Amino acid sequence: MPEIEQPFDITKAVDFTDAQIAATWVDLPDGGFFQLLNPRSPMPLMLLGGKGSGRTHLMRYYAYALQKIRSEKRDVVAFLQAQGYVGIYMRCEGLNAGRFFGKGQSAEAWATIFAYYMDLWLAQLVVQTLGDAFRGHDELLKSEAAIVGEVPTLFDEDLRVDDPTLEGLVKAFTALRREVDLAVNNAALTRSLGDLRIRSTRGRLVFGMPRLFAKHLPALANLQIAYLIDEFENLTEDQQQYVNTLIREKEPPCTFKVGARLYGFRTQRTFSAGEKNRLGSEYEQIHLDEQLRLHPHYDVFARQLVARRLQRAGYFKFDSPTENERLDALFETIPSTEFEREQAKFVDENYKNPEERPWLVTLRRQLLEAAERKDPIGVTSDLEVDRILKAVACIEYPFLEKVNVFLLYQDWSRGRNLLDAAIEIDSACRALQAGKDADRHKHVLGHFKGDLLAQLLRDTRQQQRYLGLQTFIDMSSGIPRHLLIVLKFVHRWSLFQGERPFEAKPISITAQTAGVLQASSWFFEDARAIGSDAELVQASVERMANFFHQLRYSDKPVESSLTTFSFSEAAVSEQARKTIQNAHDTSLLLRVISGAKDRNREGVVAKYQLNPMLCPRFDLSLSRRGTIALSSEEVEAIFGTQRENFDSILGERLVRMNAPFRRRARGKGGSPQGGEGQNVLPGLE
Repeated sequence: MPEIEQPFDITKAVDFTDAQIAATWVDLPDGGFFQLLNPRSPMPLMLLGGKGSGRTHLMRYYAYALQKIRSEKRDVVAFLQAQGYVGIYMRCEGLNAGRFFGKGQSAEAWATIFAYYMDLWLAQLVVQTLGDAFRGHDELLKSEAAIVGEVPTLFDEDLRVDDPTLEGLVKAFTALRREVDLAVNNAALTRSLGDLRIRSTRGRLVFGMPRLFAKHLPALANLQIAYLIDEFENLTEDQQQYVNTLIREKEPPCTFKVGARLYGFRTQRTFSAGEKNRLGSEYEQIHLDEQLRLHPHYDVFARQLVARRLQRAGYFKFDSPTENERLDALFETIPSTEFEREQAKFVDENYKNPEERPWLVTLRRQLLEAAERKDPIGVTSDLEVDRILKAVACIEYPFLEKVNVFLLYQDWSRGRNLLDAAIEIDSACRALQAGKDADRHKHVLGHFKGDLLAQLLRDTRQQQRYLGLQTFIDMSSGIPRHLLIVLKFVHRWSLFQGERPFEAKPISITAQTAGVLQASSWFFEDARAIGSDAELVQASVERMANFFHQLRYSDKPVESSLTTFSFSEAAVSEQARKTIQNAHDTSLLLRVISGAKDRNREGVVAKYQLNPMLCPRFDLSLSRRGTIALSSEEVEAIFGTQRENFDSILGERLVRMNAPFRRRARGKGGSPQGGEGQNVLPGLE
């Protein structure tokens, strides 16, 4: 029986045993994760990442429990020396930090008690970890009694250790923690902490225990004791202030590597005379998911992750973990053919009469309505409408026909003679099919192919296609758990349809489509923000996605693969900036690090991308190509203080991008007014 029956069921590191963490571990090429965490560096590190970025998986892998497994039963101490550090791992959730609050006690009292409790916890972890590493080692056999004998010097009052061994010392620390537990837990009933005593000075145990071991165990002489403190977001701001103080006042041989979600690092304050820890001075900071998104070999890492999971599930073996062709063959896709004939095959099947193709029906209606107004040049009668439609039609290649219609919309928005434009488009389309130059067609095929295929699918009421392993990797966008989630749902839908995924035929398009949509919806709900702004953040991101959707499926999209927006932070309200930041901190929006140039002020403005995991939910492209610059009014309507204006703001954009391409005048209060006859505006390119 394989250890993991469903290869992608377990997606959280906390649900893995230490052995499973070791067995499923995949590193970035050239030991990249070790370089990121750098556990043997004395410089403290804040490791920030979105939910599912692999932060906990990474920190657990470099903790002592996994160091021991990786030593493969060799001399553990020698292995630690080669590594240059010992990882002391602690999840803040284990402290149950919420207990240290209220109950009739002052904030100052709780800060002191929490610091004492954390010191005891970390000190006990040091004893347990080093005791296990040096068990049976000559240095410990000679020095164990001396180490235990000196521990009381780290306390402000005598510590009684009945058994002068490390096991006895662990029992003593456990008793002290239970003493705190009893007082803290009962304070809710008694409104008193009883006779609880703080028996050691703040921080003394955290730095003193490693120093004491290093004093008596020469093998530790050049090793860093790396405190790996995970789930930092579970601590309150005051509790984080204590950890910050430990970071600021750290003493050799100790260092700190602290993991938190993007929103989890709440303060830089310390208890050191009100000083703040400064980035680059007291600590370094890494955004893990951003690092993975930018890493040149993220695709290689992701494919190795998939291959490792499949191997662990017992499906088959890979001669090489990056056998791309073999991995890609596990999923059914539609091959790319000349002028996307295969992609558009369903058009012929569903529309036997080419004149009934939806985009031609829509264009005919728009042209007839325009002819009544004597509006566009070259359209004055039904006969001219028929000639235009005949010119842009391309019966053999429905996708090229869609391109022709798009080009005609461009010319319409410029105010060109539509009959002349249609004849030119027809001529260029024929030249393209003959292998000759057709610059405008090639430009559209190079920039808007994905968007026009998406329009073709939507117009014919087909589901959008997000197929193949590379597509799923692109969706994950630097967050490994998202890749596993997509594969989990795809695998389940494949089983539900009676398929044998990863064994016989490739997973069907139907199963992939259903799985991707379910994964996208799951992410939208799972990424919900914490606090009173949760619904506002969700609704704002949904408005932004709808904005992108409406622009993508307009008659004349201006930007290709539109999932990115930019804006001037200085020009919008605090509410809008806060909402966007909250959306970023929950990974609904991804910050584009380079930002965007402000053409007017020659500066850099903020730039954000909709998380690709959301794109299937809103029928958007996974690629990040075009960027739309939002005005302050648009930002406020989507994220800020003028949300009631969203429909009118969106409408003003769309009226310039849909035939007959007219701008509506804005009345008082920013709302559009007037009819279709006002303010003719050439479309934007």
